Amino acid sequence: MARKGGLKKVVLGVIAGLLLTGMCALVIARKGSAILYRKQQPMTADGEPAVLVLNPLRDRGPEVAAERFLRQLREGNCREAISGMPGYSNTKTCEHEEHSPLFSWDLRDRQDLQQKTELFYRCKADGGQSEGSLRVWVKRFGNRWAVADYERQ
Repeated sequence: MARKGGLKKVVLGVIAGLLLTGMCALVIARKGSAILYRKQQPMTADGEPAVLVLNPLRDRGPEVAAERFLRQLREGNCREAISGMPGYSNTKTCEHEEHSPLFSWDLRDRQDLQQKTELFYRCKADGGQSEGSLRVWVKRFGNRWAVADYERQ
């Protein structure tokens, strides 16, 4: 009887080892990609993937730049946040952000292009009372990332 329990532990150990090895192989194979796995169906009403697994080895530069930008908006520093973005009216954009300030956000999807990354967030505004979506486009300028555009719905 004791032997059966020992064999069961060995089999479970082997299975766990194979799963861990498989996950490591997947991460290494997809090292250049920010997304390890995306299941599109069923999508949410907003077009978010049903399942998204981000690569832990991805370049987080675009996410860091977007986070910095979103924190500036939340803290009321809208003019500073959009100062380098062409085509934005400080008055119109910042009035909207002041009227309905960001409260929180959660990264839900990411699309990497050549020198540009689109980040899709679910967000809350007005102290968490309203929900919406937010897209941030981040571009690479030399060796740094900066927000080039954003859209809040």
